[in-house]
Amino acid sequence: MKSLGALTGKRMVPLVLHPAAFKFSRYLKMGPNQRIYFPRLTREVLLEAGFSPIETREPYLMMGDTALFPGEIPRKTDMENAVPEKFILNMSGTNLTFS
Repeated sequence: MKSLGALTGKRMVPLVLHPAAFKFSRYLKMGPNQRIYFPRLTREVLLEAGFSPIETREPYLMMGDTALFPGEIPRKTDMENAVPEKFILNMSGTNLTFS
């Protein structure tokens, strides 16, 4: 993440993201005993890399109102739910479906 931040050549670059991006122990379940874990993302990692995280579930205008972060978009069709199951491992060790 630090190398990505360094490429901008600036500090405190606004980075708009959904609050769920900070959930930890996220993984894709590929089979009964196979999990692919996502790297952990924290606010501290972003700040150290030179980003200024902006968390929102709502639409957010950026770049002088010329670009839009769409926010949280509800899944309404079967096709949108065709992605392999996504999970979050909670603190007690039980699986919670995350969609």
